[in-house]
Parts: sequence; structure tokens; C-alpha cells
Amino acid sequence: MTESEKAIDLFDPTADLGFDEEYVEYVPPIEKPEDYDAPVEPKEVPAPERIEATFRGMPGNEKLLLHVIGYCREGAAADDVHEEIARFVGSGVCTYAPEVVCANLVTAGALEMVSDEEDADEAAEPQDGAVDEAEALEPVGAPPAFSYVATADGLAVVDAQDPEGDRVRFLEEGERYLPVYRLVLQACDGEGGATKKDIDALVDHHPLCVEPRRYSGFFVKGLEGIDAIAFDRAWKTTEVGRDLLAGGALGEEE
Repeated sequence: MTESEKAIDLFDPTADLGFDEEYVEYVPPIEKPEDYDAPVEPKEVPAPERIEATFRGMPGNEKLLLHVIGYCREGAAADDVHEEIARFVGSGVCTYAPEVVCANLVTAGALEMVSDEEDADEAAEPQDGAVDEAEALEPVGAPPAFSYVATADGLAVVDAQDPEGDRVRFLEEGERYLPVYRLVLQACDGEGGATKKDIDALVDHHPLCVEPRRYSGFFVKGLEGIDAIAFDRAWKTTEVGRDLLAGGALGEEE
């Protein structure tokens, strides 16, 4: 039998470890910080930062958010805003319901919700104690009417946009690919617009797109970013895009 085997054989787990009844294991004291019991106050994030975070958190919907804020510049009824969002999106892709878009902008501080109930009550106030029959027959539990109004912080974001400057910078930075942009715009300007497959056919074997390799998404994203094309069941050239084609900003036709 080896020494280790002897030690195991001699070990008795029930044997007295030699501690008396008064033995208490020492635990060092933990000092609390001075503000340990102070109430935690949530940090207030400024509205401009919240708005910026909302735009980052809804990629691909930046133009929609800007449009909604601008639409509410003078205030607009909630139902009208929701309809305008549906109209603006059209057949395009938006993963957010109109109500969610507005709620996100309200939380960010770009929009405010204003109740219409008080104004309606003042306008419908009966004269000389008369009872308004319509008011008496109003269904109980009907949701209160309200409007959305753009805040100063929200409008600051909208007014800071520079679409003309963005287009100039786009053309300067993408000068190498101007012939490809022209081809894509012309395809999108045809009857019915152009599908991704149509644009792939233009781009995939174009000499300018070989090295570095460029795919159709690169050109679609760029042109959509300057409002030159918009999606409506297919990619279609907008008035901005037609102006670019007509104005010679994209060079001469090959």
C-alpha cells in the first residue's frame, strides 16, 4: 500500500476537527461607501442625445423620422400623422407600425403629445346651462383625441439637414462611379422601375466595379441616400434623380 493510499485509508470524515463550540469563523468587516443608502436618481439624458440614439436605433428609417418631425412642425392630429407615415412608406419596407414610430419620437423628445380634449370641451361647452345631446350620447370609454407637435430639439435636427450639400459631396466623393450611377438611374427611370436583379445585371460585370469589387447595394444605397431613387415595388428614379440626369452632373452618356 502506497503512502497516499494509507493516508486515504486513515482519513475519517466524521472525526472531530478540534474546534470547540465557541469557534466562529472570522469574516472581515465590509465598509459601505458613504452614498450606499442614498436614493439612486436616474440620469437625465438630454433630448438631442436621445434623438440621435433613436435615429441610430432605427437604421434605414432616418428619412421617415425626419419627415414625421417636419410634418408635425405646426402640430397634426394623431390619426393624420399615422396616415401620413403609411403614405410616406408606401409599398416600401418599414418594420415599425406608425404608432411605434411616433412613440419612439415622443420618448426621444422630438415630438410632444398634446391632448385635444380640453380644446374640444371648451368649444362644445353648452351656453346658459343647456345640455349638448351629442355630448350626452358620447360613448363611454372612447380614447381621448390628441395631436403630435414637433419640439424645438426635433426641429433643430430637421433644419440642420443639407440635402443640396449632401448631393454635392456625394458626387465629389463618388466621382469614379458616376458612369455607373448614371446607368442605374436610367434603368430606374424606365417603365416600372428596376428590380435588384436588373441593377445586378448592370453592375456585376461593369469594369469600374471589378477592383475594388462593388455590388448593386452600394449604388442603390448611395442614390437612395440623396433621394435620387425611391422604392415602390421596384426602384424608381425621383425628380431629384431626373434632375441629376438632365443636368449633366453624372457626366455624358456612354
